[in-house]
Amino acid sequence: MKIPLFRKGFEEEGIYWVDLPQEITYLSHSKNKIEIHTQDDVYYMLTTLEDWKKVLKPYGFEKLDVGNIVNMNKVVSFDEKAQKVYFEETPNKQSKFADVARVHISKLNHVKRLKK
Repeated sequence: MKIPLFRKGFEEEGIYWVDLPQEITYLSHSKNKIEIHTQDDVYYMLTTLEDWKKVLKPYGFEKLDVGNIVNMNKVVSFDEKAQKVYFEETPNKQSKFADVARVHISKLNHVKRLKK
């Protein structure tokens, strides 16, 4: 199984997919970060939503609110009044949803069914 990790200088160097457990020699803790050591390098775990956004953006994930990133390929409906996206055509009270900030509503143009 491969896991996404990054090195110092995250923006410049990008994400590295490391085989778990084959490539990992040991793990350690330094300055509130988990370090993943391989034979040749040291990587760091993705610990913030912003880290995950960078990893998952190529797969269709977008930030829709301060506290979420959403797989836009799975969004099926949008309740504009409640500012929520749903992952099924006819949501009910038990349906999973994600909140949408006004500034990110324009990212929902692909959603076919808009509820008003």
